[in-house]
Amino acid sequence: MALELFFRMRESGIEPNEFSFVALLTTCGRMLELELGFQVHSLARKLGYLSSTFAANPFMALCDKCGYLEDALVLFDEMPERDIASWNTVIAGVVNELMYDKAFELFRDMRRVDGFRVDQFALSNVLNACARCSALKAGREIHARVLKMGFENNLSVNDALIAFYTKCGECHI
Repeated sequence: MALELFFRMRESGIEPNEFSFVALLTTCGRMLELELGFQVHSLARKLGYLSSTFAANPFMALCDKCGYLEDALVLFDEMPERDIASWNTVIAGVVNELMYDKAFELFRDMRRVDGFRVDQFALSNVLNACARCSALKAGREIHARVLKMGFENNLSVNDALIAFYTKCGECHI
């Protein structure tokens, strides 16, 4: 439906805005329509909307979902401004591609470079990285941060902690 509305809008001479591109790129991501996503991306670039973090984030997610993480990382590096969703998208992407050292590097950079306070999604993703590569010390440090930041009752974080300690052989009943 979103794609149909977009094409009718264009036929009527109505120019899309950043919200149009977010809806379209999100739809492309859900449908795993990479080719159409690249076309939408090209139009967004042509009209100057890729400088918008809001419009760039769903394209990064689309690239990641379709196996083009390198394209997502290039876009991420080129972004003039990033938000917490930008960071979480690339961290999740590198974890899914088994690039754990890169996930840890991005997690550190999130705070150091852009000064973001990590959220439950970043914590869960980096804990998943720790679990998958059995990084016991790093996982324990993240667990301490979870407690310090007050995320100990967050379901997503708790699931990641359980998986981490279980996979690292530290789950004692």
